[in-house]
Amino acid sequence: MKAVKTAVILMSVLIVAGFGFVIYTIAARMMSGEPVLPPSSADSSQEDIATSFGEVDLPVPVGCDLESVQLEGNRLLITLDGLDDQRCKQVIVMDALSGETLGRVTLRPVE
Repeated sequence: MKAVKTAVILMSVLIVAGFGFVIYTIAARMMSGEPVLPPSSADSSQEDIATSFGEVDLPVPVGCDLESVQLEGNRLLITLDGLDDQRCKQVIVMDALSGETLGRVTLRPVE
């Protein structure tokens, strides 16, 4: 029974020490300005896109509104919204590195 008590006390001390070490590491990195989490490859690829993307003129129908823009890998998905009769409901797929329009998907109601 004494061995079990000793093991429980030892494990409790190790858990508290480990937790304290994690808190100390996070606090030290926050104070030094170091990132708490290492940068992912997605973050670095977005920086490359931002520095290498040129100016692109994207023709859209008159009266259409920009609903959303999403970055998926090297693809930029631009969603337009507006009136159905002006063909505004579109998703435009662009290459984010070159700015080239890869395709358009026009959403039309089924009659």
